[in-house]
Amino acid sequence: MNLTECLGLVLAQIGTGALLLSALLPAREIRPSFFAFQSFLGAAAIALATPLRGFDRVALALTAVCVVCAIIAAQAFRNERPRLGRPLMLLAGAAGIVVILSRVMVPTVPGAPAFGPALWWYPPLFVLGGLLLVGATHTAMILGHWYLLMHKLSFGHLIRFVWMAVGAAVARGTLLLVALGTLRNADPDYGAFLLDRALSANSLFFGVRVVMGLLAPLAFGIMALRCARLRANQAATGLLYLSEAFVFFGEMLAAYLLL
Repeated sequence: MNLTECLGLVLAQIGTGALLLSALLPAREIRPSFFAFQSFLGAAAIALATPLRGFDRVALALTAVCVVCAIIAAQAFRNERPRLGRPLMLLAGAAGIVVILSRVMVPTVPGAPAFGPALWWYPPLFVLGGLLLVGATHTAMILGHWYLLMHKLSFGHLIRFVWMAVGAAVARGTLLLVALGTLRNADPDYGAFLLDRALSANSLFFGVRVVMGLLAPLAFGIMALRCARLRANQAATGLLYLSEAFVFFGEMLAAYLLL
């Protein structure tokens, strides 16, 4: 993927993650403005990602479903109708996942040999792992702001989402280790090309991807978790800001390297 397509993928992951993960939070305890904001942001991110990544008719139709459902969900939450808004958020997020997967099931790298069927498991795990990481980090960071408006809101929600972000970073790192250990054997041609491209020709990018996209978010997540347990939501939110910025650039490099 070129840099424009990488940006489109990460934006689509942010938008889809915001829709799906926000729907897991209790609408009765958190102000509707939180869900409306996340729905609008999800719609905007996915709509912006579409021209960056390119599309066919099916992908365009699914993108339209995703954006329309997200906008209607935002309006439903603004009108305090969470029973309508939540299913629409989930439907929009599901459509977003299908659109994302439809574009990466056969990864394209200039000069690469043909993508072999033995690696069928890698593209969906790669995309969904990134979606969970950026989605959990973003949702936790946005949720932290609402504690300024809702002083009696349980910190258990923020703690659970920070744990989710930390777990996603660990899972993302585990997938990377599995890829490094198995891609060459699973597909001697494409796997070897991918690993040699990342570890030799782009070793600096790969190192930055590991530090910025995995180690830094993990460290920031652990510190944010300690702050959340101390009910210091401003400090936790600031750390999550940094984590999201590092995750964003880390996932950009991950999409470029496909690792």
